[in-house]
Amino acid sequence: MTDFTRITVIGSVKKATLVLPSDEPLAALLPEIADVIDEPATASGLTLVGRLGDEVELALSTADQAVVDGSVFRLVSVADAPPPPEVSDVTAAVAETLDTATGRWSSGHRTAVTALVLGASVALIDLGAWFAPTVYVLAAVAAVLLGARGARRAAVLSAALAVGAVPATTVWLADLLGQGAGLTPVVIVELGLLLGWVALAALGGRSSLLGAAVGVVLSLLFLGAHLIGATDAEAAAILGVAVVAGLGFLPALALNASGLATLDDKVIAGVPAERLTVRSRVVEAYRLFGWAVYALAAAGAVAVTVLLADGGLWPLILGVSIAAVLVLRTRVMPLAVQAWALWGAAGLAMFLGMGPRVAEAPGTGALVLAAVMAGAVLAGTLSPRPHTRIRLRRGGDLVEGLAVLALVPAVLGIFGVYELALGAFN
Repeated sequence: MTDFTRITVIGSVKKATLVLPSDEPLAALLPEIADVIDEPATASGLTLVGRLGDEVELALSTADQAVVDGSVFRLVSVADAPPPPEVSDVTAAVAETLDTATGRWSSGHRTAVTALVLGASVALIDLGAWFAPTVYVLAAVAAVLLGARGARRAAVLSAALAVGAVPATTVWLADLLGQGAGLTPVVIVELGLLLGWVALAALGGRSSLLGAAVGVVLSLLFLGAHLIGATDAEAAAILGVAVVAGLGFLPALALNASGLATLDDKVIAGVPAERLTVRSRVVEAYRLFGWAVYALAAAGAVAVTVLLADGGLWPLILGVSIAAVLVLRTRVMPLAVQAWALWGAAGLAMFLGMGPRVAEAPGTGALVLAAVMAGAVLAGTLSPRPHTRIRLRRGGDLVEGLAVLALVPAVLGIFGVYELALGAFN
């Protein structure tokens, strides 16, 4: 005995209530259904669609699809059939998005806040002449030992204590070396940066080690120039040239230090690399690149500030050239935090170096401030087309090249090479 299913079919012209065999495929019944309701044929064919937009499987029968009596369907062209319904659980979607969102508050953030509080508290406490270096050394050694044992959180807190003791230790070291009078303020700042980079190296991570190594080398370069009798401007000139060179070599250094370049060589040689390994190496390269950029930005800020504050022509040219390179190098920074470091270094150095001189000439200061504001508004509001961006990028490459070329004559002028040459000819 054959079972039947009663359904209502609505067409573009008529609708009808039909009783169909439950075991017959709907594709075989579709021509007769279309004839009953006078539905015109279409090039794409006809199909049955439920009230919610779900399309009926014509190759199956009503019994196979559990169609109940009284169901209502529309007979439409396949081309005009609505998309199937998409069921979205808002609560589940929100939960999944929250679970995968980056930047969520975590135990790492709690450790960072604790480290900041500890470091700031130690910096504000009067540790005394002898106690400050003791705290610095012990905390740095503890950070190294704890990091070697895998106690990462305790190592971070110990390094924070060492960083907090840097100001008092710097003052103690300056008094010890120069008896409070033989060292200029910029030398004392570089001493503090040197101690800070050493404390950062105590963490032991590869990314922080590269940044600390770059910072230590730059600080020692500046302090070494002072030890051989160089003035602040001459030492800053050496430091600034090293920063510009470092910004050029840094991407290759990060790729090699992370092992990404070696991995690429292996792939070229026919040794396949796992996707997870490649991703981890890329993340490590970004981290190495970031810490090294911070070290170069800090050294560049010191160099530009000293050169612009000197007041001489050659230091001014060199300071402006280095600041231009810092700003233009942001175009190749892969992450925003790295670009912000260079922008901040250049802006802070220009403000500290040129601020007092501009304040002495109110008219000039107003013009400079107006030019800076106009440039900021244009950069923030205009959205040039792709071909215009290409031209601007080429112009930036030209300006950066000219700034790099200006380093050599400016450095020679700071060291008095031109005066010596003129004196020899005279």
